[in-house]
Amino acid sequence: MINIKRKQRQGFGSFGKEKITLLEGTIISSFFPETKKITIKDIMERTDYSYERINSSLKSLAKKDIIREESIGKTLVYSLNLQHLYTRIGFNFYMLQREIDFMKKHKVLYNAIKEIRDNPYIWAVILFGSYSKGMETKKSDVDIICISNKKDEMEHFVKSLKYKYNLNFSPVLLPLHEFPNIKSNNPELWEDLKNYGIVFKGEDDLYSWICEDDKH
Repeated sequence: MINIKRKQRQGFGSFGKEKITLLEGTIISSFFPETKKITIKDIMERTDYSYERINSSLKSLAKKDIIREESIGKTLVYSLNLQHLYTRIGFNFYMLQREIDFMKKHKVLYNAIKEIRDNPYIWAVILFGSYSKGMETKKSDVDIICISNKKDEMEHFVKSLKYKYNLNFSPVLLPLHEFPNIKSNNPELWEDLKNYGIVFKGEDDLYSWICEDDKH
């Protein structure tokens, strides 16, 4: 697995019945995309917050059952409660950070993807492959999944953007009901989407299909 170096700067807070701070929201988002057990050191590398502040926030999140704490030997590790609402929100803010970072690096391509995202017939847009991993070259295809029940119309639409922006789109067009089948039909692509995909539209449902699958 390729280790993508990143910083989680986007967070969220809540002042409702179950209050969390902006720092706590940022920490929740830092667990993605892997959603595996991590240490305070791992979170420090992704957020630039101090050990003391992260440790205090993790204790608070554990009390709210958003984070689970356990000891492995002498090491404390932390994992997400994937069924908690704030974890789902954290995923959305993780994706927002990925999108912002991508926009800064690929402004022309981002504008093209925005046109796809804003099309009313498109339900979800997910970038994968070399561009999502930051390993693209000048000759790389733009690998993108577009979920729509209007396949013919979307093929024509994406093709028009190839010429408008001079980009080598390589779209995978799927109807909504076929997306979950990727897991069994193409496990390698499924893992690529989970670990590296940038979701420009359809975060909530993608979370249900991909991230919540980890709890089974």
